[in-house]
Amino acid sequence: MNRMQLPSGHQFFEWDTPEAFKSLVLGDGLELATASWWESLIAACNSCFVAALSDREQLYEWGEAMLAVLAAAWRSDSVAVAEVLKRRMVAKAALFEVLGAEFGDADVICSELLRDLAEIEFSPSAVGGEIAQIEAGARPPDSRMAQLQSLRQTLREASRIRMLVTDERIGSDLDSWCRAVKVDVSPG
Repeated sequence: MNRMQLPSGHQFFEWDTPEAFKSLVLGDGLELATASWWESLIAACNSCFVAALSDREQLYEWGEAMLAVLAAAWRSDSVAVAEVLKRRMVAKAALFEVLGAEFGDADVICSELLRDLAEIEFSPSAVGGEIAQIEAGARPPDSRMAQLQSLRQTLREASRIRMLVTDERIGSDLDSWCRAVKVDVSPG
């Protein structure tokens, strides 16, 4: 498949079925997609996903589509992984909040997040150290600052379901991350 066969960004906003998004990201040729193409795809699918939040019957299917798009974006070399991680956690937290156990298990969701954080080689101590340096006046590159902000938002979303985590190790690891980025994990 060549670049001409990939749909253009404006076409995504005309799609109205989760299957259209899922079939696209399961196809070939995505290695040709640019960052702006991915951003358009994610934005269009997210619009449909957000609209489905008020319709339980459609929410699960749109959630699957959103997570499939984000999984494909994660595998691409064109999209900032910290931003994809944030969007994925926002989607999972929303799905869990509305669908509960029908969507999944808090332990599994948070375990997957911890695995992803390890995969992108973030650690609570290193990130906490960077944040302390920033608070002391250091100025990291804008791209790193954006990563840290995305990471903080990711963990803020994870903290929404933290109280439902039953595995002590997962809970403790998640708490370490939240403390590192200064996200409150106390109930309420």
